Amino acid sequence: MRRKGPISLEILLGTLLLLGIATPALPSGGPPQRTSLKTVEGEVLTVSLVEGEGGIEVVQVTISADVDHDQAPAILLAPPGALEEIGFTVAPGDRLKLKYFIGESEVGKAHKVLNTTRGLMVRLRTLRQIPLWTNQGQWQGGPGRMQRGPLPGRGGG
Repeated sequence: MRRKGPISLEILLGTLLLLGIATPALPSGGPPQRTSLKTVEGEVLTVSLVEGEGGIEVVQVTISADVDHDQAPAILLAPPGALEEIGFTVAPGDRLKLKYFIGESEVGKAHKVLNTTRGLMVRLRTLRQIPLWTNQGQWQGGPGRMQRGPLPGRGGG
């Protein structure tokens, strides 16, 4: 059965891609990195400042994972100024539960962080790994991005 009427844009582009006449546009940084989201829970071993996205300093934590004792992942959080603006603090000895992106580098990038020691939770990056701060390190995630998490002994840990 032959279709009558105009061809949809999707069909046209799909046909051109299959024939090699057109190529998909890639982001300016090249092909997208393959990443996945992982969860880790454990005690903070170290807190340091390292160069992160956009060349600005961000807080990096190393976690002693509860499940895999051989692994101590290093995870980037956010610029210290952005964390200070929203009242999120972390120190060695704190217990964290983190959802973070793992990719080709050995350092993860935090998506959400729950500090069960201090009862604080924050989302630091979107699911597309876009940081919720400006390129000057100022918070732009809005006031609703920080929530009180469960405190130890009150259903939290």
